[in-house]
Amino acid sequence: MAEKSELQTLAGVVRSARRERGLSQDEMVRRSGLSLSAIRKIEAGQTPNPGVFTVLRLWESLGLPLSQLEALDMPAQDFNGLD
Repeated sequence: MAEKSELQTLAGVVRSARRERGLSQDEMVRRSGLSLSAIRKIEAGQTPNPGVFTVLRLWESLGLPLSQLEALDMPAQDFNGLD
């Protein structure tokens, strides 16, 4: 159950940031290099454990600071040394 709320937190941040920037999911495909299906699943909280590089591609394409990753409740992944 805890994992679901963690994924929803990641999903909510990605979805909100995309909408705040006026980006479509298709534009996110172009910017991130991820598939439309992957973006839809992440935003819906249906991706059980997105990899570190997937998350970083999303963050970069949205222009989000890496420090914001530390505030998320996500399954343990080591983002140290990536700034």
